[in-house]
Amino acid sequence: MVALPLKVGITPERASATAGDTLPLQVSVRNTSDVVEHYVFDLRGLPAGATVAVEPEITKLRPGETAPATIKLTLPSTPPPPAGEYVVGVLAQSRYRDEVSRCAELALTVPPTQQVAVRVQPEVFTGKRSAKYAVDLINEGNTPLRLSLTATDKENRVRSTFKPAFVTLAPGTSARTDLKVKASVPWSQEKIRALTIGATGDGAEGGTTATFVQRPRVASKLARVAGMVGAVAILAGAIVGGAYIMRERAADQAAANAAAASQAPVGANTPAPAPSPPAAPGGGASASGAAAAGASAGPSAGASGATAPGGAAPGPREVDLTTPANGIVPSDAFRDKGILLSGLPDQGGPAQCKDATGVAVGNADPAGKSLTAARPDAPTQCVDVPVQIRFLVPATQVAVQLVGGNNRRMEVHFRDLSTQIVGPAPGGELTISDDGKRQGIDYVVIRGLGADLTATKPPAALKGVKFTPSK
Repeated sequence: MVALPLKVGITPERASATAGDTLPLQVSVRNTSDVVEHYVFDLRGLPAGATVAVEPEITKLRPGETAPATIKLTLPSTPPPPAGEYVVGVLAQSRYRDEVSRCAELALTVPPTQQVAVRVQPEVFTGKRSAKYAVDLINEGNTPLRLSLTATDKENRVRSTFKPAFVTLAPGTSARTDLKVKASVPWSQEKIRALTIGATGDGAEGGTTATFVQRPRVASKLARVAGMVGAVAILAGAIVGGAYIMRERAADQAAANAAAASQAPVGANTPAPAPSPPAAPGGGASASGAAAAGASAGPSAGASGATAPGGAAPGPREVDLTTPANGIVPSDAFRDKGILLSGLPDQGGPAQCKDATGVAVGNADPAGKSLTAARPDAPTQCVDVPVQIRFLVPATQVAVQLVGGNNRRMEVHFRDLSTQIVGPAPGGELTISDDGKRQGIDYVVIRGLGADLTATKPPAALKGVKFTPSK
């Protein structure tokens, strides 16, 4: 029996590792030949995507010597290696003689992990009765998944339909399903419905959120026109009725004066009674008496009637868009402040930003933190995509603050469906006011971020927004 010129041992002989783990292995090599050998190592039967680092790269041994080597086996994070049992061969081989080699075996276990990511486009949909979303599902685990999908709202008023309703995903793959939601149309006020989208199955669970902004059944413009017509009719009735009452009271007063004159004795020293002035409308003092009363009251009497019906209008609000930590920001992060945010990749930006429907906070500009449009997995790659700021209550005044320059324009959308372009403006602030004829500002779109994409002049980004809600 011929003795092998090489002996190899490995520690440990059995191990378990998950995605992203680095497993240290100790290998001992003994040169049983009668010549000096240079040994190198190779690992066979590894999970897909695994990497190996050997220290030292070459082990030099004289006859009869033994030396250790360290092997670091790293499993990939994305995509994770498939779950299962692996037999990994650790092969030690002479660098100069192919026939001199020896293999030791490692029993490696990769346990199953179930993980699913859910993304939705768009994050905010505006419509009346129904809305459509594209829901992307990504299997980030290492086992196959069969997922069922749900979409709910807190008020349980939304009906949802997925096509397909069930999705099967192999490890590391993705699929898209179409979501359609329906809800009864509100009558006179805009309704904002927060949707929770979930995917569950085979031990995995994931979810995301979306917003459905419902337009009212009765347009506010028609309602206001009807209100104005009603007000004109009431005012006309009041004028006609007041004139009729004034005429009747004047006739009654004239008859009373005539009766008194006919009963009193008339003599040389008895003057005839002077006719009384006609009563003022409403049965109050005469016109001359009212004028005198007004003169004696002074200017403060008229000031008390200047308060607008319903009290003072709500005060302005100021929102610092850079308060969240750096990274992706939910579209409804500032809902309590009265605004919703979203990116509009279909209205501008490079082709690789077609899924940049979200927003993110970061240091896109040397001047400091700012808010820009963003992809779900890349907060800083799509800063030149337009950003929409939607007001939950129509605004009468809006001022958008920029950092890094004034190379942006603001597209203003009013409630009467008219639009207006503002900017660029010096000072890094875009401002607009409703003139009272367009029913308030519904939302604004900040455009033109990519107009000056140069190394010396980075694009302007959003810093904050100031606005005044209408009553």
